[in-house]
This record gives sequence, structure tokens and C-alpha cells, in this order.
Amino acid sequence: MEKSSCTSLFALQFAKLAGARVIALSSSDEKLARAKQLGADYKAEIPLRAVIGPMIRVQGIGVGSRARFEAMNRAIAQHKLRPVVDSTFPLEKAADALRHMGQGTHFGKIVIAI
Repeated sequence: MEKSSCTSLFALQFAKLAGARVIALSSSDEKLARAKQLGADYKAEIPLRAVIGPMIRVQGIGVGSRARFEAMNRAIAQHKLRPVVDSTFPLEKAADALRHMGQGTHFGKIVIAI
């Protein structure tokens, strides 16, 4: 997993459910330690984009069938997976939430409570 977006962290949790070994990559020791707590087997401090940036290609993907979606939801319920929440801001502090996101120090979701 690269970065610490909610999608990456959810992918880490699913990969562990499937028995995979997960390598967490980040330039932040704190984020690597938190990924390790979530189950990452290996961690490496590396600016991945600097290493493979020119080789990255963005491409659309299919999202799978309804049966797979239902199987995913059963796995989430059975294993009690929960999104990783970095912080919660009240609606009147939404600007602070956006500034926090812009700093790039968050680990997981930034929630704005309504």
C-alpha cells in the first residue's frame, strides 16, 4: 500500500483478510507505525513516486459483480472492519478540516460531523 488514504487502509485490511503480506510505503515514520498496527507486515520509508513516478499510468477498472459486492459486505460485517478515522470536525470547522487535509498528515478519513 502506498499512502494512507482511506482506500489504501481499507485495501490493507482486505488484503490481510485474504492472507496477503502487505508492504506499507510512506515518507512518515508515524504513518508507517500506524499501518503496522493495522496489520502491515513490512514497512519502508521511500518516496515511491520519485522512484516509479514516470512509470505510473492511470487506467479505469471494472468494479465487479453484485455477487462480489455482497461477498465483500459479508466479509466486512463478519470481520467487523471499520474505516480508519483520523479526526472529526464539526460543520462550523469545515475550513479547518480542509486545511488539515491539505497538510497531508492525516491517516485515514477526515470526518465533518453535521
